[in-house]
Amino acid sequence: MNRHAELVEWYGNHIDVYTELTSVAERTVRDLVDDSKIDYLNVTSRTKSLRSLMEKVERKGYSNPQAQNTDLAAVRIIAYVESDVRKICELIQYAFSVHAEDSGDKTDALDVDRVGYRSVHFICDLGESRLKLPEFSRFRDVVFEIQVRTMLQHAWAEIHYNRDYKFSGVLPRRISRQLYCLAGALELADMNFSALASEIDNYAEEISERVRRNDLQIDINSLSLPPYLSHKLKFLEVNGVQLVVDEHISRMIVEELQNFGVHSLKDLDAILNEQFLESIINHQTYTTYVGLMRDAMLVEDIDLYFANCWNSHWQEAESYTFEILKERYDGARVELMFRERGIRWS
Repeated sequence: MNRHAELVEWYGNHIDVYTELTSVAERTVRDLVDDSKIDYLNVTSRTKSLRSLMEKVERKGYSNPQAQNTDLAAVRIIAYVESDVRKICELIQYAFSVHAEDSGDKTDALDVDRVGYRSVHFICDLGESRLKLPEFSRFRDVVFEIQVRTMLQHAWAEIHYNRDYKFSGVLPRRISRQLYCLAGALELADMNFSALASEIDNYAEEISERVRRNDLQIDINSLSLPPYLSHKLKFLEVNGVQLVVDEHISRMIVEELQNFGVHSLKDLDAILNEQFLESIINHQTYTTYVGLMRDAMLVEDIDLYFANCWNSHWQEAESYTFEILKERYDGARVELMFRERGIRWS
């Protein structure tokens, strides 16, 4: 039997194991990154087809393709910025048994004056602790690849190396130069995005520290609100109010606060006063950050809120909002204001 036929037969005998390993590896990587709260664009996987395997064996000139090919099962995770790539790489090195001699950062292979394909490649097995489990025992001595890259690195790779796209292959020198200039621009953008992400993280840490010191002369924005509210509203949680933390503080509520005249955390602290929070405890069992801030503005000045802030941003209120407002204003007036604007309450 010739080498080509041997490889075809080997592939047929082993592809089921690699297909199953692909699924296991993708699920494991996804769960690890999700549990670590690292942001990413997506996680994908593939099992190499026989055609792709044969093409790679021919291109690389493998003498023992069954052993030399290490990416029959492969997982790719695309992060947003370089700093998140580094976090994910540390996680992979901790969670799997990485074959260092076959792994590497493709950026390290580029000369200092060159740009091009960049991605971190790990060749792994599931690790001894997993392989001891009966359900994983069939994957012993079987490896898979994990690629980690940013979304801009992925864009470059997909455009330049997709064999079916016009940028692949050998291009005229002038066009090739333009393409690599673009790669350099993408690499620079990647670096700047990563620097900005780090700056945002540092800013958030600074805000948290200032809030702990009760230094609240801080501009209202989507980054400054969460640490302040988390610190301020512990009082509610201790008294049995469940707080639903909004994943992202939207531009809309920031604009509402600013239109109300709340421009700093100190301004917000003034309307989230003890009397207001006591009324929340008396009437509510749960609330969201956004809902709480809107309730605070309504209680502070319902006319100002509806004149400057509401703008049909919401059309339904919980019954506790209506009850709190009735303590502050005439109930019939509140009901009329809601009805005039088509606001429902339950």
